[in-house]
Amino acid sequence: MSSEEAPLQYDTECFREDDERVDQYIRSTRSKLLFILFLTIVCIISSLYSMTIYGDGMSIPRLLEVISAHISGVEYPRLSAEWFEDITVWDAAMPRLIFTVIAGIGLAVAGASMQSCMNNPLADPYTVGVSSGACLGLSIALLLGFSVNNNGLGGIIIFAFLFSLLPLLAIVLLSPKTRSSPATLILAGVALSYLFNSMNTIIMVAVDAETLESIYSWQVGTLTQIRWDNIPFVLFAVGVGSAIILSLSKRLNLLALGDEGASSLGIDPDNLRLICLTAIAFIVGAVVGSAGVIGFIGLVTPHIVRSIIGSDNKYVLPAASMLGITLMAIADTACRYLDPYDNIPVGTAISLIGAPIFLYLIMRRKSRVW
Repeated sequence: MSSEEAPLQYDTECFREDDERVDQYIRSTRSKLLFILFLTIVCIISSLYSMTIYGDGMSIPRLLEVISAHISGVEYPRLSAEWFEDITVWDAAMPRLIFTVIAGIGLAVAGASMQSCMNNPLADPYTVGVSSGACLGLSIALLLGFSVNNNGLGGIIIFAFLFSLLPLLAIVLLSPKTRSSPATLILAGVALSYLFNSMNTIIMVAVDAETLESIYSWQVGTLTQIRWDNIPFVLFAVGVGSAIILSLSKRLNLLALGDEGASSLGIDPDNLRLICLTAIAFIVGAVVGSAGVIGFIGLVTPHIVRSIIGSDNKYVLPAASMLGITLMAIADTACRYLDPYDNIPVGTAISLIGAPIFLYLIMRRKSRVW
């Protein structure tokens, strides 16, 4: 081989390697998008099926007919079979489904972004005390006389949001001292959870029976009080918070390099965490203020997604959102199927579903995602 042919062959091999990398990236992106599409289809099917439980065995096609007729303005004779179907689907099932979608997206996005902010796979709003703080806030709101039945939902959510900021503020203040040990932040969150839970218990001891029942129902997470009046504020809070986090997904990826690595690329880690944690508090405060503490969604869904498509938040956040909606819909369906009177809290059902899945992931996990 002459000296003129060697550089040409070297350049050809470089171009071939570049083409292989491009093809691999395209295949990887296509597989991630297909996975998100698959989760979206499963999410739609599970959500529609969860609504059929309200209609005493109503089929999905009939359900869609009832929804379409209501949107078109069709009116039925009072107390007729069609009238009861319309009332059941539109006034009971629909707001609950919409809230399930909103809460599934919000909790999944909050959990995935918090894990990226903390660079810790155990972080989520439940484990670091955010949910406990929000629950304490709504207990204080109920103690002060706010009530869902008396149009006091906005006040309850505001109290839940403000108190959900307390553990996040403590974590932000502690993070410079504990940055070398991520587990310490989780331990601090557990300590704050115990603190807030003990304060909440004191409040429960001091209140009357009606307020005690309301506080307990929020502690275990329930959808029984979800109505159309709950939707606008929760939709606004979760929508704004999730939009902020999604817009920062690429920057959240850089936090995996550590604070020094992220700073070298022009990212201010402290400001990024502050923005994301505030958005998380806004999301969690709205969800907890409306339905109570719902755990495991923010912890389990990002782990399942990352084990399949990797840790790029640009894909993890939407995929975890679809999976969060699916888990919420399955849990709600199971609760309604086992007890038509709706006495089983959805938060308990999600824990029963999420805990074995999370244990399975831990047992089968052979490589580090982080």
